[in-house]
Amino acid sequence: MDKFLLADDAVGIKWDIVKCGHRKCLRLADLRCPKCPGEFHCQEHMGDHLRLRHGNKPVDDYGPKVCETCTDFKVEFYCLSCKLYKCFKCGHSHTHPVYPIAAPAPVVAHPSAPTVNPVAVQRPVKQEPASRVVHVAGESSVLPTRDDKTFITSSSLPNMPPLPHVRDNYLKGVMLDNYNKFNDQADQLDKAIRKLEVEARMNVSSASMSVALSAVNRRSELQRALEDVFRQRDEAVAQVIVYDPPVLAQYDAAQDPANPLYKAPVHNPTIAQRFVPLKHGMCAKIELKIQGLLTQWVRLQDQMVAALSDHDVPAMERLQEEIESLESQMCLQDTQRAAQFVEISAFSDRVRQFITHYRENVPRT
Repeated sequence: MDKFLLADDAVGIKWDIVKCGHRKCLRLADLRCPKCPGEFHCQEHMGDHLRLRHGNKPVDDYGPKVCETCTDFKVEFYCLSCKLYKCFKCGHSHTHPVYPIAAPAPVVAHPSAPTVNPVAVQRPVKQEPASRVVHVAGESSVLPTRDDKTFITSSSLPNMPPLPHVRDNYLKGVMLDNYNKFNDQADQLDKAIRKLEVEARMNVSSASMSVALSAVNRRSELQRALEDVFRQRDEAVAQVIVYDPPVLAQYDAAQDPANPLYKAPVHNPTIAQRFVPLKHGMCAKIELKIQGLLTQWVRLQDQMVAALSDHDVPAMERLQEEIESLESQMCLQDTQRAAQFVEISAFSDRVRQFITHYRENVPRT
C-alpha cells in the first residue's frame, strides 16, 4: 500500500484513476475490455470480468492502446501477419492487410463474412487522400462548430475593462481563447468518433458491410482531425504557460528536482491517456464557471456606467463590492486552471517540447 501512496506523491494523481476496476485490487489497470469501453482491469481480474460480465463468450482483446510501431497515436488497426497493433498513420503505409479494431472478431472469425472486406477499408482511403478530406469537411452534422458570440473573450468586449483574470496580458487572453476553442473541438470530435464506433459495431456483422465500412472510413477521418486538434490544443497549453509569468514559474518549479513542488515526467502512455483527458475536462468545467461569472461581471459593469451617469454614489459602492467579489472568484478559477495546465505538462512530452520551443525562439514582451 505504501508504494501506491508514494506513486500518488511522485506522479501527482490519485491511484484510483489508474488502478484496476476490481473493487479490492490495487494493481495498475493495463487491459481494456473491448466490449466495455470504460472498463480497465489488471491481467488477473480481466478474466474475471469477462467471465462474470460476458459469460465466457469469446471476446477479442484490443491489446495495447498506443501504436506499437511509432508509439505516438492511439491504436486503430491490427495486422494479422505482423501481429502488431498500429495507428492510422502506420496502418495506411503498412504493406500487409490491416483490420480495424472497432470490431475485428466478426470479420475474421465468421466464415460468412468475406475476409477481404477489411482490406477495402484501407485501399480507397490510401489512394484518395484528397477525397477523404473533402468528405470530412462536408460532415457539417459531425464536425464541431463553435459560435464565439456565445463565449465572452478578451476581444469581444472592446469597451469594457480588461478581463479580471487576464488584465493587461493580452497574449494570455488570446492563448486562453485558442485553448478553449481547441478543447471544445476535441470534445465534440471525440463524441462524434464514439458514435461512429457504435454504428460500426452494430452493422459489422450484417449482410451488407457498406454501412459499417462507411462508418469506419468516417471515423478514421475524424480521428485524423482529432489528432491535429490535440496537437493544436497542446500548443495552446504551452503558449499559456510561457506567456503567463506566474504559471511559467509554477512550471519551472514542477520541473526542478530540487524543488518541493517537483513532479516527475510521466512516460507511461496507459496512465497519460486516462489522466490527460480528465484534466482537459476539468479545464472545460472551469471555463464554464468563468463564463458564468463573466456574464454577471458584464452586467454589473453596465450598471456601474448607469450609476456613474446618475451620480448614484451608494449604488456605485455596492456595485464595486460585487464586482470585486466576482473578479476574485474569476482569478481563483484561473489559478486552478493554471495548476491543471502544469499537471498536463508533466504527462505530455509534446507540451514540454512546445514550451522549450517558445521559450527559446519566440521573444516575449
